[in-house]
Amino acid sequence: MNITEKILARASGKEKLEPGDVIFANVDKVMLHDVSGPGV
Repeated sequence: MNITEKILARASGKEKLEPGDVIFANVDKVMLHDVSGPGV
């Protein structure tokens, strides 16, 4: 598994993930960007 799969597997409580798996993961921090258009 690559590092992304390892992180997501740990957050979802699974031992192993494969591409295409659907998971529900606990999130520690969230970063989002809400400015998607030109400034007004």
